[in-house]
Amino acid sequence: QSTTFMRTKAYWCNIRARALSLRADQCYHWATHSGASLDLLAVSGTYRHGFEIKRAEAPRLTASMRSAVETLKLERLDVVHAGRENYQLAPKIQALPASELVRQLGGL
Repeated sequence: QSTTFMRTKAYWCNIRARALSLRADQCYHWATHSGASLDLLAVSGTYRHGFEIKRAEAPRLTASMRSAVETLKLERLDVVHAGRENYQLAPKIQALPASELVRQLGGL
């Protein structure tokens, strides 16, 4: 992945964490040896909310997303993307346009 894209991912993860008033000890990056990963894992008590940032306009469900929901016992996984549509990818997994991110910000 390009350096610019990685900086953009870090920027959106930081914005989301700040908007949710999360402390640094509530924010994590998750990855496995087999390649599954999650850009931001936000933990508040027992509530776990995952965020994956994709540059695609219409991201598809991946095995990594399913693995994150199952392994981490996520309440929700938002796949933030460059498109305009908000749609369900699977139970607990939603594709969320970056333009909607600010509108949907709220506490955990």
